[in-house]
Amino acid sequence: KKKKKDKTAIVESRGSNAIQSLINIMEMIDNNFDKDTANDLQKRIMLSIKNRDPEPFNRGIKKLRNK
Repeated sequence: KKKKKDKTAIVESRGSNAIQSLINIMEMIDNNFDKDTANDLQKRIMLSIKNRDPEPFNRGIKKLRNK
């Protein structure tokens, strides 16, 4: 029972930290880009998480760098 509780606590802690970091990133995006760009980047973040693949987000950043 102890081992499962430890794993649950670790998942809870890491999950909370990851979610808070993503909220901070999304606020940073909102504050630094126009509405359309911010929406695109935020959709890419969510797609990257859903598909467990950072490439959609990375492509969005690369597209911004090349403007």
